[in-house]
Amino acid sequence: MSELEQIQLQPIEVGNADFKDIIDEGSLLVDKTAKLAKLVKNKKVFFSRPRRLGKTLLTSMLKELFTNGAQGNKYFDGLAVQSLWQDKQCYPVIHLSLFELSNPDAFEHDLCTRLRSAFFAAGFSQVSSDKNCQSDILTKQLEIFSNILVSQTQKIVFLIDEWDYPLSSQLNNFRNFDKNRQILSDLFGWLRLLEGVRFTFVTGIGRYLDTSLFTGQDIEDLSMDPDFADLVGYTRQEVKTYFAPHIKVASKLLECSEDELLDQLKQQYDGFCFDVNAKITLYSPWSINSFFKQVANKPTEKPNFLPFWMKSANAPLAIRTYLKSRNVDLSFLDEITEQGIKILESDFTQPATFESISFNGLMVQTGYLTIKEVVDPSVTNPYARCYWCYFPNKEVESVYANVFLRYITNRWGMGKSWFIETAQQLHDAMHTLNTAEAVNALNVFLVIIPYDIWAHALENSFRTYICWALIHSQVSDRVREEIFNYRGRSDIEIEFADKLFVIELKRLPAKGSKNAAKKLADKAQAQIKNRNYGQNLATWQRPRINERYGLILVIAEATRQIAYWRLIELDQNQELDSNWVEPLDEPVRKLETDEDNDAEADKTQDSKSATQDANATKTADQQADAVPVESDLHLQTTFQYVIELVTDQPNSKNQITITPDRLAARMVQLYQKLQQAGLKFTPAELTPMVNAAIRASLATDAPNAIVVDRAALTEQLISTLLDLKPGSAS
Repeated sequence: MSELEQIQLQPIEVGNADFKDIIDEGSLLVDKTAKLAKLVKNKKVFFSRPRRLGKTLLTSMLKELFTNGAQGNKYFDGLAVQSLWQDKQCYPVIHLSLFELSNPDAFEHDLCTRLRSAFFAAGFSQVSSDKNCQSDILTKQLEIFSNILVSQTQKIVFLIDEWDYPLSSQLNNFRNFDKNRQILSDLFGWLRLLEGVRFTFVTGIGRYLDTSLFTGQDIEDLSMDPDFADLVGYTRQEVKTYFAPHIKVASKLLECSEDELLDQLKQQYDGFCFDVNAKITLYSPWSINSFFKQVANKPTEKPNFLPFWMKSANAPLAIRTYLKSRNVDLSFLDEITEQGIKILESDFTQPATFESISFNGLMVQTGYLTIKEVVDPSVTNPYARCYWCYFPNKEVESVYANVFLRYITNRWGMGKSWFIETAQQLHDAMHTLNTAEAVNALNVFLVIIPYDIWAHALENSFRTYICWALIHSQVSDRVREEIFNYRGRSDIEIEFADKLFVIELKRLPAKGSKNAAKKLADKAQAQIKNRNYGQNLATWQRPRINERYGLILVIAEATRQIAYWRLIELDQNQELDSNWVEPLDEPVRKLETDEDNDAEADKTQDSKSATQDANATKTADQQADAVPVESDLHLQTTFQYVIELVTDQPNSKNQITITPDRLAARMVQLYQKLQQAGLKFTPAELTPMVNAAIRASLATDAPNAIVVDRAALTEQLISTLLDLKPGSAS
C-alpha cells in the first residue's frame, strides 16, 4: 500500500444537506454551530445567501436543535453549540421549503400540500386525519392551522427555506409573479400575526416588497451583519484545519506544496463576502467539498479544479428569468473585468418590486458578483453606502461567462445546437493545434453577438468575449484574463496539462489594410517576447509545461471578427503558421424561439415550466425586431410618428442616433406589457422603462438611423404611453 493510500481520509458528502444524515454516515462536517445560540436570541430572522452556500444545512441543524435540544444529543457531540445552547425546551418545528414551487397555476395547491406535510412532521397528527385540513385554498388552510394552534400550549418554530423561489422563477412574467406574490403575502401576513412562535428563520436569495415578510420592523435581516458573515461558507482557516489530510494528499498528487494548493483553491473558490465592512471572505462549501471528494474517493488520482458551483446551481434561476424578458445594458461587463463596478448597498439589501429590481443588485444576491471594498467607509447610511464589486472567483466567472454568452447570443433565437457544436469545435481545435479551426469557431462566437451590444462596447470587450468563449467551451479549467508580470500584462493565457497558450489581441481600424494588420501582428509578437508573457508560472507548474505557444489575433473593426492570425513558438519566438480569414455572414434573426432554447441541462421542474413559457411567448428582443402583426400596426405607426416629431432639434446638446423602426417596435412591446399588467404608471415610473427601450435602439451606422434629442424623445414617448387608451392596439 502506498504512502498516500495509508492516509485515512474522512468521506465527504456533496448534495445531501440533511444534518443528521451527515453525522450518521461519518462524513466530514465543518463546525459552523458556534453562533447558532446567538442567532436564535432574535425572534424573527431573514438570512440571504446565494444557492449552494449552506443555507439548507443550516436550517437542518436548527431543526434538530429546536426539536431535540443540544445537551445529551449525540448529533451535537463535539460541536461548539452543545456547550453554548441555553434553551432547555424542545419545540414543534414547522420546516418548510419552497424550492421548485414556481407554477402559478399549481402554487397554492402545492404550498398547502407542503404546509400540511410540515405540520404533520412536526407532530400535529390531526392535520393528516382531519378531512377539513385538506383545503387547497391557502387562507382557509391557514385558518384551520390557527384553530389547531389555539389549543397548543407549547411555542412553535418556523424554518422556511428558499422563500423567494416562487417569485424569482417568474421575473420574466409580471402576471405570474404577482399571482405568486399575493399567495406569499397571505402566508407571511398570517405568520406575522401568529402568536406563540418561539423563533422564525427565513432564508432565500432575493427580497421582494408587498409579501408581508418585510412589512414593519419585526424581522431582523442579518444577511450583512459582520457577526454572522461566516455563518455559512468556509473561511481559509477552516479549510486548512478540517481538510488537512485531504490537502496533504491532493498536494502530493498535484506535485505542489500545500500552500500552493491553498492559493489555487483561493483563486478558484474563495471570495464570497457578506460583511457590511467587506472584511470576511468565504469559500464555496459545495465547491470545496466537491474538490476534496475527488481525493477522498480516489486518493491515487489527480483532482481537477472544475466549476462545481456551475454544475450544481445551473445558473441562478432569478438571473435566467430576469434576462429572458428584459434588455440589460451590458456596458458594465467591461467595467467588471477592469476596475470593478460600484453598486449601492440598498440595491441588494432593500426589498424591491417586480419593476424596480436592480440587475446589479440581483447579481450580488445570486453570487455572480460580490462586494470587495467599501467605496467610502465614512458613509453609514445603507441607502448611500456604495461598494466596489467584482467576480468572487474564477469558478463564478466561468458561470457568468456561460450564462451571459448564451444570453447575448440566444437573442437571435438560434437554439442551442450551434452553441454546443461550436464549443466542441473550439475545444478540439485548441487541443490539436488546429489554429484555423479554432479561429473559425471564435469568429462564430463573435459574429453571433448582436450589433447593439458591440456598438457601445469598449475595446477590451473583444478580449472578454473571446475569453468567455474559451471558458464555455471548456478548453481548459485554467483560462485566465490579463495576466500580470513585472513587464506588462498579457490578454489571455490558457494552461493545458503540458502546454501553455498566450493570446494577444490587436484591433485593426475600419479602414486598415492587410499590411497594417501584419504590422499589428509584428508588434504583438515583439510585445510577447519583450515582456516575457507566459513565463510567470508557479514553480510547481513549470516542469510539466513542455510546449509554449503565442496566438496573435488581429480583429477587424469593420467586421468585428478575426481577420488575421499568427501562431508562434514562444521560446524561440518563431512563427509556425499564419493566415487571413474571410469574414462570416451575420446570422438572420429568427422570429420564433427554438423549443430547446432555454431547456439545456436543466432537469428541475422550474426550468421545465420556464421553457414552456418561453415556447409560448416570443422573447423580448425577438418581438422588438420582428415585423409587427397587423393588429399592432396602428401602435407601430403612432410611435414612429412621435419619433419623427423630435428629429428636428438643431440646438440640442443631448443628441443621440437611433433606429426609429426598432424603437417603435420596442415601444409597442412596452405598451403591451403595461396593458397586460393592468396597472397605472406615473411618468417617473415609466422613465426607466422608456430609457431602456431607447438604449436598445441606439445605432450609428444603420441605414435608416436618425438623430434625435434624447430628453425630448423620452418626454414624448412617455406622454404617448399615458395618452393611449386600453385596447388601442386592436
